[in-house]
Amino acid sequence: MAVAVATSWDDQLLQQDFVSSNWRTFQWDAVPMRSVSISTLTELSRRCAQYDEINGIEPELSPPDWERFRRVSVRDDPATTSEQVDETILQLFIPDRDGDEPMPDAGPLPNDTSNNELEKAFTLGFELELPVAVCLPPAQGLFSTDPHPTDNRWLLNEVFANDEWAAARCKEAVVAQFCRLLTEQTDLIVAPRDEDEDETLYRMNLRKLHRLEAGLEPMSDPPDDSPSRAPAPMSESSKNVARQAAIFATNFFGPGSPLQLATDNDLDRVLGMMPSLAQWGVVTASEQNAIGQRLRLLLRLARLQTRRDSIHVSLPGMKDRYKHTSVYTIPGWGLASVTRNDYEDLQGTPAGPGVLVNPTHAYHWEVVKVASPVMRAQPEETRRVLLQIMKALRNNFRIHKDMRAIPVTTQAVVSHTAGFSILELKKFITLWGCINNEMNHLCREYRSSPDYNLVCGEMLRFSPLGAASYAPTDLVDTWVGSGIVPRPSDDERHALLAEMFAHIPLDAAWNPMSEPGKRFLIGVWLFTKVDDLARAINVDQSQGNTDVAIKVAGDGPHTADVADDDDEILLPGEVGKRPQAFREIDPVRGVIEFRKCHGSMDPKHVMCWMYLCAYVVHTVKTSNPEQFKQMLARIAAGGPSVSVLGELGVPIGIQEYFRDHIHEAGGFFEPDDNDRRVTWADPFYSRVDWAS
Repeated sequence: MAVAVATSWDDQLLQQDFVSSNWRTFQWDAVPMRSVSISTLTELSRRCAQYDEINGIEPELSPPDWERFRRVSVRDDPATTSEQVDETILQLFIPDRDGDEPMPDAGPLPNDTSNNELEKAFTLGFELELPVAVCLPPAQGLFSTDPHPTDNRWLLNEVFANDEWAAARCKEAVVAQFCRLLTEQTDLIVAPRDEDEDETLYRMNLRKLHRLEAGLEPMSDPPDDSPSRAPAPMSESSKNVARQAAIFATNFFGPGSPLQLATDNDLDRVLGMMPSLAQWGVVTASEQNAIGQRLRLLLRLARLQTRRDSIHVSLPGMKDRYKHTSVYTIPGWGLASVTRNDYEDLQGTPAGPGVLVNPTHAYHWEVVKVASPVMRAQPEETRRVLLQIMKALRNNFRIHKDMRAIPVTTQAVVSHTAGFSILELKKFITLWGCINNEMNHLCREYRSSPDYNLVCGEMLRFSPLGAASYAPTDLVDTWVGSGIVPRPSDDERHALLAEMFAHIPLDAAWNPMSEPGKRFLIGVWLFTKVDDLARAINVDQSQGNTDVAIKVAGDGPHTADVADDDDEILLPGEVGKRPQAFREIDPVRGVIEFRKCHGSMDPKHVMCWMYLCAYVVHTVKTSNPEQFKQMLARIAAGGPSVSVLGELGVPIGIQEYFRDHIHEAGGFFEPDDNDRRVTWADPFYSRVDWAS
């Protein structure tokens, strides 16, 4: 079949009659597939599949299928590089409720262009904790009906009893609905979090998938003392049978039931409907089991690959769920502390027969977490993702507005593809200590109250090292976190303290500092390994959270990259084509997580907060010792002429946004009136009509 003459590759390909002519004879090698539009590829895939069906040919992936698959599973370089973006001032717009209002200039975030752009790229992410009304509780008199009958946003149709099995079913139904609607109403890849992702068996199975994707056998060579673990070799014909069967199995999924949303039960159900494996080739009875196991892995690998959003940036050891938008429910206090006095229209009204002390008991609630993929620090992309997610959520779910009695958080996550050195982490902790008070005032006042110490307590006081530093001096060495305080040799201590005072101004910052503060900083600067510093700074999240979490790992002066392993491979879609060793997935993923911010469903606010946090990290990565020291001196000196945000290089637009939202009476951030005022008559975030 020859290529017809047409004005573009899309036109040329669409002129081909692949329904009646065998697409396998077409000169696909002559086609630059990356230049073909996705709509054309979709149509070509349909025609090729129709030809096979008409002629009774076993289905296999056509070149358009492979190109569509590649675009889902492999990250292409962005059309616009960050270097090009840096040459412009991006004016971003997020429509306000009453019309269009310019988005504060959020960057772009300056990158260090002295090294390869892909290796020196800042990344951002956000995680929204959302208190969502999901269904009515079991009938209880007056409150057996919907308290807000005019609000037609989604509620589960069934009422769940208060038992463990029903609670699990409710959570699954809520997560499934979030994933379905976000998939339908955004162009993002959305999937539920695998609840067993931290278990050993899950990580072992994931390792098999990564090996299989790289063209290696699913199981590595066994230890010398366990030869029975070595898998029996499979013939090429058997492997081909498994591949063809997997391609057939993926056809059970489509737009109405996308593969990325399939549960393990869904995959097993499809496998149960498969024809005999012998249909795809000559298979002996002894090979049936091995082929079935490989087929199961191939189908799970296909799901894993469809869960990679093209906007993601891979960090070494990053969990796969940070490569797409993930949804899951989280335990916590929820709305248990809410009272009638928290609502403006119920204040002073007594509870009584048929009147609940806590009005929110009229619903069953779940706290749902929606986490973005790790993305480049490019404002246009950040804006698009925020708008799409928040618009879909606000228009489809009853999400309670933020208020003091509901302890949810809007997290900003900042990292860099080159990781962090221990010096940069020490600088960050030092800088955060100097600007902590100012950052507190850029969040709602109640976030700094003692009631919130378990939600976002100060790292300087509630981390293990902070607690030891504020303990009586004679108890420091016997603190329950024994070994938290570093003990270097005298020579090493002298060199490390010299490095500290090369970055901290004595007169302006050090001398006025409290004794516990000095002990804390000395402890920070005496560490020599990233792992040890992270252990001293981070708290057990099952017991609470601090305002900043430094989720990093490294057995040395730099965060971990690729382990020494002969078994290194290149996974598709990894930014900069960085090799990934087969090792335990690093749950900390090398990021700095900011948790001080209150709950928010305002994309303008969340974007400004994210980029503010990013500029804090940018400052510590790009400043030399003298620049850092002089900046701390100016911040410590204070005075009306010193702008902390200006010292951090934060764009004027973001500075003005926060300045306009500082409440005159308290000096803390307050959201717009519609989100600040909470009544029981209207407790949910309103619908929006933003243009995305």
